[in-house]
Amino acid sequence: MESKKYTTGDRFMLLRKVKGFKQEEMADILKIDPKTLSKIENNEVQPKIDLIERFVDVLNISIEDFFRFSENNIFHNNIHESSQFELNNTKLVSSDEIYLKLLEEKEKRIQEKDKLLEEKNKLIESLYLELKQNKI
Repeated sequence: MESKKYTTGDRFMLLRKVKGFKQEEMADILKIDPKTLSKIENNEVQPKIDLIERFVDVLNISIEDFFRFSENNIFHNNIHESSQFELNNTKLVSSDEIYLKLLEEKEKRIQEKDKLLEEKNKLIESLYLELKQNKI
């Protein structure tokens, strides 16, 4: 089966949505008019390379990953030609389903990071107390 070819506009739209940004929010961050971003995502205009560089910086991905974007490398999930999106082995069809699943996934990752940060802070605190005790 042949892989779908994604345009620059497709990449902008799909990566923006997967990372949880609204179109207006991303346009504001990139300091461009939301209409311009809409035209990019609808393949009406091609963005200049400096805009692509700012976009990938915001999303914290490499420019190589942006251009190598495929249905197999986006968060280890698949985007199928039938416009279905698969997240954690759950097929989603509507944009609302996709958005809600992505929010759930984002919240789960935030909780995991918060737990790691809490463990790190406890370790730092115990090391600090140990150092303090040894110096007194």
